Amino acid sequence: MSATARVFVAVHLPASQRAVLESAIASLRGHGLDRVRWVRVEGIHLTLKFLGDIPASQVEAVAQATRSAAKDVAPFQLQLASLGVFPNPKRARVIWCGVSGQMEQLISLQERTEQAIVPLGYPRERRPYSPHLTLGRVREGEKPPDGAMLQRAMDAWAPRRAEPWLVDEVCLMRTTLLPGGSIHDVQATAKLSADDSWHQR
Repeated sequence: MSATARVFVAVHLPASQRAVLESAIASLRGHGLDRVRWVRVEGIHLTLKFLGDIPASQVEAVAQATRSAAKDVAPFQLQLASLGVFPNPKRARVIWCGVSGQMEQLISLQERTEQAIVPLGYPRERRPYSPHLTLGRVREGEKPPDGAMLQRAMDAWAPRRAEPWLVDEVCLMRTTLLPGGSIHDVQATAKLSADDSWHQR
């Protein structure tokens, strides 16, 4: 068994939302963005806290901290929003889909997660939380796509109205890095409710 585990805390997306993101990736692919490495849609999650490689012996402690963060948080709704890039269209390195909806509740959940994990020795993120769903990254060593072409590609995506989905749990995820891409496995889930329920997997 490995002495370390690559973990993060995230909100899981239902199949209906993944289907919308799949259509976004297909639309962007059709505009000749061959410098972009697209993610596998089944691996897309809304990350709340990325910890990276930690001692495997601490996974349970992180799970308990996540459990504490989720306690007494009421379920809330989110919705897929427009496409965007980091850092900007002219120097794009990451293409993503944003979220909208009950953002105050999402920000609160993320803040609680940060606070709960800090005592375990993992510092807070210095950058403000920017919730997004990564769709693709420009390949290492490649120049960014033409900014105007990229903007046209994003503007051309006209999805059906994405239905809101209910966020009622958070997941502790473990990543396995493979030559063909990363695989994410759910280690545990914590329900967003006042009943303090925690389900170990």
